[in-house]
Amino acid sequence: MTKPLFIIIAIFILFSCVVNPDNGTLLDWQYFKEKVTVNDHASNAIVTFSTIKGFQKKHRSLQIVVDDSFLRGFIDKRTMAKTYQVYNIIYYTGSKSASKWKYYRQANYQTPYGNKFIPVNLIKKEVDCSALPIYGKCLYSEHVTFEIDRALLKTIANTYTPRIPTESVWQYKLIPKWGKNYESELFTAEVIGLLDKMDKYAIPIITEQPSGTAKIISGKLSDSLLKQEPLIKSPSASFVLSNIK
Repeated sequence: MTKPLFIIIAIFILFSCVVNPDNGTLLDWQYFKEKVTVNDHASNAIVTFSTIKGFQKKHRSLQIVVDDSFLRGFIDKRTMAKTYQVYNIIYYTGSKSASKWKYYRQANYQTPYGNKFIPVNLIKKEVDCSALPIYGKCLYSEHVTFEIDRALLKTIANTYTPRIPTESVWQYKLIPKWGKNYESELFTAEVIGLLDKMDKYAIPIITEQPSGTAKIISGKLSDSLLKQEPLIKSPSASFVLSNIK
């Protein structure tokens, strides 16, 4: 484990981070299905689904999330085709230098046919050096995604444990250009919740209309896949660095 990653994890231990939702809530697939957010505008051809509200670790008092991973799904209204991706936000610290970027480039996970490596897409990267004069460090973040096919998601869903949902997880790694791999996981309950929400979501059938009265449907899947998750709230560098002195 790299020192920056250890530091970020230590934030949760030292400052009483808690799971969202509160302790006692059953993180089963029905819970995740209810928490799926849906972005469906009448004029947009792509419907976007996200599990970002399902599971997050937050600082107890300030409710700030540090590092996160969740699923997003997309339905093209014109073809009804479904696409899925894993979205990751990774924070780490370093001095103000271009060489401090980790540049996550690949994802690695197991499939029924063996180990798979696929490229990741960079959605956003930013550095917050506002606290540099005080702490001598900047806060870096990279938002990266990778696509995952429906067949594998169904295979993951089949490993679900109803008795203790949090025992069923799917693990993967993100491989950077510099530094050690970043390891993460998702609950299989989260996978089932997204699949079921998308499969049962009612989308009006687009039919041909007389000239001049056709409903305008626009939007590219490629644009949606590279769009930042709007519900993400980045922690400030001052908060993170002040808590890891």
